[in-house]
Amino acid sequence: EYSHPVDIMGTKLKSPVDVICLFGRMQPNDIVDKVCKLELSRTAIVFLNGTLDLPGRRQITERFHREKSGQNPFLLIDWVLLLYLALHQKTERLPILLSCSLPYTSSFQPFVIKGSVPDEMFIGRKKELNQILDPNGPVIVYGGRQLGKTALLERAQSLSNHPQKKEYTVLIRAAEYSIEEMLVSAVVQELDIAGIHVSKSTTMRALCEELRAGYFSKKWLKLLVLIDEADTILDNFRTMEPAYKPIIPLSDLSRDTGNDFKFVFAGLHNVCRAAN
Repeated sequence: EYSHPVDIMGTKLKSPVDVICLFGRMQPNDIVDKVCKLELSRTAIVFLNGTLDLPGRRQITERFHREKSGQNPFLLIDWVLLLYLALHQKTERLPILLSCSLPYTSSFQPFVIKGSVPDEMFIGRKKELNQILDPNGPVIVYGGRQLGKTALLERAQSLSNHPQKKEYTVLIRAAEYSIEEMLVSAVVQELDIAGIHVSKSTTMRALCEELRAGYFSKKWLKLLVLIDEADTILDNFRTMEPAYKPIIPLSDLSRDTGNDFKFVFAGLHNVCRAAN
């Protein structure tokens, strides 16, 4: 749960943060010009050594939206807002700051039509999310199109990927993979990005053997592999002899590690068929 839905000032906040301090008496137009001339590449925080009345803030809004809309927005904090924030608890200040400052330089839209859902905007699905994160939970996520399967997996990855604890979660989008070698290659690539370095295996069994060795040598303590859009690859696995042969090493690795390793397949009809 997050206290505000603004990812650019939350999980997607860039580091370091640009902070601008303005001194002396300044007109609203001067404030906009000075900040925009810096051509900063991200949202900045501007401290004004003085006060700004409501007409002045509205003037900044009009000028920024009319002439500077292509620029990155900034959050303006004057003496009045600073004192107002000081009257609240530390945990309350950021949502209040955003509510009081964002409308004057940016018409921020937290909702997305397509693409990744920010953690701040992921709402509900607690039961399903906990089941995915549960080492003993189900390994199949089935649902119709546009029901939020990908967003669910992305949220699970965000919550469970802690490299500093040697706990890793990787997410593979397998829509374009039709054979075992392609999927294994994608898993190896994602593991390498996450920080688990393995050789370029061509079979799931070889990959799982290397991961098993890494687990018992304490290179990783927990690993969750999320495979999204898995219909095509699972349909291919179904026709093998024995059926779903590449999944057997994954199951063996889960059992051998006491479920410290877990895999999840998500998708449509072929995923449901695999579950049945």
